[in-house]
Amino acid sequence: MEKVEFVKIHNTTLDFLNEKDNGKLRTIGFWYFNFLKSNSDKLRLHLPYYSKEFKITAFNYVRAFTIIFNLVKNQKLSDFEGTCLFDIFNYSKDKRAEELTLEFQNQKDDLVLWQKDTLTKLDTFLPIFKKEEIIDYNKASVIKNTFKLFKSIRKSSIIDFPIYIELKEKTLSFNNVGAQDESLISENLFPLNQKLSRKEAIEVKKELPRDYENSISIKYPYSLKPIFPLTELGSKKFNLIFNNRFAYNNEVLENDLILLKDESSLKTNLNYEIVTTNHTKKLHDLFKSFKEQWVRLELNKFITPFPKYWLLFLNPSLTKEQWLIQFKKDFPAVAEKPIIRIIEQIIEEVIHLNWIHDIMSDSTKILFPELKSNRKKRLEFVFNNFKNHVQSLNSNVEFIESLDFGNFEHVIVLDSFNIIELVNKSQSIANKQINVIVPDFLYFGYQPWIKFHLFNYQYRPLLNDVRQKLDHNYDTNKDELEKIKTELISKIRSDLKNYRKKYIEDENIEDENINEEDLEQTNEEDLEQTNEEEIETFNNDIDDDDDDDDELVIINDNLAIPSNEEVLLRRDSLLYVKARALKIGDRIIRDSDISGLFQSNDFYDKLVDIPHDVFGYQKQLFAKKNIYKVLKNKGISYQHQNYFDRTYALEFIDEQKFRIPRRKKDWAIICEFLNINDSDKQLSFIAYYGRSKQNELKQMYKTIIQLLTENNWLGTIENPLILESVSEIVKQHNTIFKISDSSEITEVEVSESIISTIFSQLEFTEIKTIRNE
Repeated sequence: MEKVEFVKIHNTTLDFLNEKDNGKLRTIGFWYFNFLKSNSDKLRLHLPYYSKEFKITAFNYVRAFTIIFNLVKNQKLSDFEGTCLFDIFNYSKDKRAEELTLEFQNQKDDLVLWQKDTLTKLDTFLPIFKKEEIIDYNKASVIKNTFKLFKSIRKSSIIDFPIYIELKEKTLSFNNVGAQDESLISENLFPLNQKLSRKEAIEVKKELPRDYENSISIKYPYSLKPIFPLTELGSKKFNLIFNNRFAYNNEVLENDLILLKDESSLKTNLNYEIVTTNHTKKLHDLFKSFKEQWVRLELNKFITPFPKYWLLFLNPSLTKEQWLIQFKKDFPAVAEKPIIRIIEQIIEEVIHLNWIHDIMSDSTKILFPELKSNRKKRLEFVFNNFKNHVQSLNSNVEFIESLDFGNFEHVIVLDSFNIIELVNKSQSIANKQINVIVPDFLYFGYQPWIKFHLFNYQYRPLLNDVRQKLDHNYDTNKDELEKIKTELISKIRSDLKNYRKKYIEDENIEDENINEEDLEQTNEEDLEQTNEEEIETFNNDIDDDDDDDDELVIINDNLAIPSNEEVLLRRDSLLYVKARALKIGDRIIRDSDISGLFQSNDFYDKLVDIPHDVFGYQKQLFAKKNIYKVLKNKGISYQHQNYFDRTYALEFIDEQKFRIPRRKKDWAIICEFLNINDSDKQLSFIAYYGRSKQNELKQMYKTIIQLLTENNWLGTIENPLILESVSEIVKQHNTIFKISDSSEITEVEVSESIISTIFSQLEFTEIKTIRNE
């Protein structure tokens, strides 16, 4: 076995699958091969990549690789008494297993004689069976299916002698990818077609062998997954995990090998430009006190994080008093706390800086990701206001939500503390410098160690225990990363010291005394997960214990929920968690409340009515100076000002004159400019274009909601399958919106608005007190 190279098994597997050499398959195979040779019993291999087609290819690759690896360990067969061949050339579905065997007759030198005058040699690969095992196995089709693999083994000469093939199940392959291939010999291709409860999984395990050598499972976004105790089967347990991006929980687990998108270089391309604002000493002192007091507040950091981006977008377009009112709306958890007095003073200082003014040019593109969920709730107003302010300073400045692979020279990234997002940008576009802009008062006041945290998050997976066991480059990487880390810490300390010198009169300023162990602790609110797949904290499948069914979680002194009941939680996405995992500040809704809402006639009446606040938007546009030019600079599609003015900028409106642009992009630009919230934007769009067929629109909503509930999709709002399925329903009702191939509105756009509208109507309860009984 020691002489067998990975490359031979890899190439044999590719030949069997009829696949060309693939860098991703080679990566999977390389790490899987190292794991199979090791003493480790578990490996979870994370790939920052996912495609629907590749997951099936990868699953079949690992299955075949496993069988070949195990066959290679077999000894050369020299005694053929009691053995037989499988008569593949006479295979027929109608034949019984015993009719498809050629029993051993005689052996002379390097020739072996079988029934029907069949001769074989001893210097080439040949699968040998026992007749009674073939009869007991009674799956001739599986043996026949495996002969394609045997053919690839013989072709590669990875085995060049006869071996005994044991038909006993050795590998458990959990099929949740929709692979249509039949099982291979010694494999149980176990279908995962529905989510199992713990009790169901226990019953299934009782029916399965306990002595599997290998178990294989694939996890991909929103996939069904085997749960405990099925996950404990197999002496060697391999879990291949596909992620849409590079992301992991802050605690790297002992059995996880997390691959970077690019491991060929350990250098970062994130270039932080700290904008010198020449702010006052008062702001320095205020920010220092503000940060210290904020840390002491008992807040749910996911719901009420430090207002770093809110402060980033502050600008002089509103007064201090107006901004303070808005802050209290966006951060209600601190609106009545003493810290609000410091916030008021900080607002006054920051709006006078207008820090963005001097770093723009006509070519500038400002990148900040699309606002979603809680981020949208906190930042929607201030960010839209910031965009309007910037474009009032320079109408040529463009705002973008993602990086393409074009010219990065004039792109500035404002998402300066979003660790996961920045690391993914760095890995995806490794050969281009990415400029991250942040004003000095925020950089040094909130997190001057952000560059260390980015470095640590990106490269920490290269140094965990699994890497030490399986990665031949471990020592080299460790030495290089230690060197980079030392230089980085020294540079950050120097920058921080120079900044503090401006505002602290003591000439003998000491370096900030922070030990490296403290630096390793990244602020979790800067690790912004985008969906439930990235939030492993709430994955309770493995260590669940059903014995505490009787325990209750008491919320706000008036709501009792069984600790094992799953509730819908709103974080940066929607996800289901068990009640026992909830914290103060979380916002939740129970399935029973959702069902009650979805059964209410009032709910559907609301979905087909245009929100009252939206009716006045045309009058608001009329009141704005040069509104057509302003919106044209923002990208609105209307080519003629006269048409736009007489249709959308009206002093007096009624139901006959009320109109919403048919192009969703145009409507989005108007809503953003007028600070119409996303919920009203989406709801009004659907209600307006479905107004002539309200009853059919209501029925369509009911059909879609039934789809969401029956498939348990309420906790997987980011699942692309939801959009595909809803689009099919919309297609069946396309006369509501007059959708055609040449239409300005598409089924996908309508579906996106409908999904957003449904979820925006859910009313979540904020947890203010919580205890167990």
